[in-house]
Formats: sequence, structure tokens, C-alpha cells
Amino acid sequence: MISSVILITQFLCLSFWIGGSLVVLTIVGPEVFRRDSGSSVPESVMARILARFNTAFLFAALLLAATLYVQLVFLSNVLSIKLRIALSLVILAVLLGTYVRVALAPRGKRTMAGTEKRYDEPLKETQTPGKFHGRSVGVLIVNLVLGIVVVITLVLPF
Repeated sequence: MISSVILITQFLCLSFWIGGSLVVLTIVGPEVFRRDSGSSVPESVMARILARFNTAFLFAALLLAATLYVQLVFLSNVLSIKLRIALSLVILAVLLGTYVRVALAPRGKRTMAGTEKRYDEPLKETQTPGKFHGRSVGVLIVNLVLGIVVVITLVLPF
């Protein structure tokens, strides 16, 4: 009973992780930038979307890490290398998500606030909204690849 609850939780977390990342990257992002590509508004909108998605992603990834740890310690007769690899990849994804939440999101919000308040003052090259947006999308792509690798790791029989 408990093992099936853990497997269902893992499936839901991985579905949100991979599905949500794909939706943000392939549907939401292109549509936001297609509507208004000449200003900093699309980057501001995407920064907010990525921040909200990242918060939900961190919750799902921490829940997934907890279920993998419980499965590894309590439910597995043998300490499986497969579960160890999956757990380490999920922890790496949590660290990347935390990096976005703690390091990139506050700087991006300050930069976006700076662009909305002062249109006549140009931003420094290191403070462009696109730089923070690019890093956030880059981390999202890395997290998507990590999620796919976790699924492949859990599915392959070894």
C-alpha cells in the first residue's frame, strides 16, 4: 500500500516537473514573446511566470526527493544504484531551482523594477532584463533534461 502511494507521488511529481517545464518552454514562452517583442514587457511577464513555476517546482522536487529517500532507505531490500542516481539528480535539480529562487529571481525583480520606473535612464549592460531571463530559461532547460534523465533512470532495469 505505502509503496503504491510513493510510486503515484513520484509519478505526479515527475509529470509536473517534465510537463510543466515543456509547457513553459514550448507554449508559454514563445507566445509571450510573439505578442510583444519590441519592449521589456515579455521578459517581465516571463520572469514572473518562471518565478511562480520555480516555486511550485521546488515543492514537487523536494517531495520527489523525500519519496525517493524513503523508498531507498525503508522499502528497498538492496540499496539500489538506480535509486541513488535518481535521488542525486533530483537533489541537483533542487539546488538549481534554489539558485534561481535565491540568486536570480531577486536580481531579476530589481532589474525589472528599474526598467519600469526609469525609461529615460539606460540600464548597465550587466543589468539587462534579458540576461536574467536567459539564465532562468537556461536553468529551466537543464532541469528539464535532469527530469528526463531521472525518468529514464527509474524506468531502465538495472
